[in-house]
Amino acid sequence: MSTIFASPSRLAAWIVTLAMMAVLLGSAAPPRAKIDAPAPDFVLTDHTGKQHRLSDYAGRIVVLEWTDPMCPFVDRHYGDGRMVAVYRAARRLEKGVVWLTINSTPGATVDQNAKWVRRHRIPYPVLLDDDGLVARVYDARMTPQACVIDAKGVLRYRGAVDDNAKGNIPADRVTSYILDAVRRIAADKPVPKGTRRAYGCAIKSAR
Repeated sequence: MSTIFASPSRLAAWIVTLAMMAVLLGSAAPPRAKIDAPAPDFVLTDHTGKQHRLSDYAGRIVVLEWTDPMCPFVDRHYGDGRMVAVYRAARRLEKGVVWLTINSTPGATVDQNAKWVRRHRIPYPVLLDDDGLVARVYDARMTPQACVIDAKGVLRYRGAVDDNAKGNIPADRVTSYILDAVRRIAADKPVPKGTRRAYGCAIKSAR
């Protein structure tokens, strides 16, 4: 399985470029994530400087959530504590759930991600993908947007985080597509609609 690398510094970016060139010599392009197919592996650095490799979480349900601290849609989800509440609810459904938030905004930095974590007391890592490579592989075009991967490493859901695009639905009536996917996967049931159109702010680096 091919691995996608990313790093927070320009120097490391050159190293990444060379590594990706080596990968591309053996294939026309990085593998693209497809619903009901193995999720492509990647390595990204979080807000503490720690690297996370997707394949390290084999055997666990993984939620990938794309974020942008400057996006008003994201700010709404974090400002009222909704996204963190969904994370905690997912953990109640399946204790071993891994939640990885990814910032694919051009020019984003590890330090900015760290400030974002402190501001909202985020209990999970925020990873840096400032060149947008992982976002492109996973076809993540908007923030917020999510992918849910099952314990076998298969991508089972990609798209909107919920059905509340305008923010006008009462909290107790909002349908979380993330929770629905986690619930079904944990119960060994199919996710009937694996893709849903995401709403929010466009990820420019993912175009």
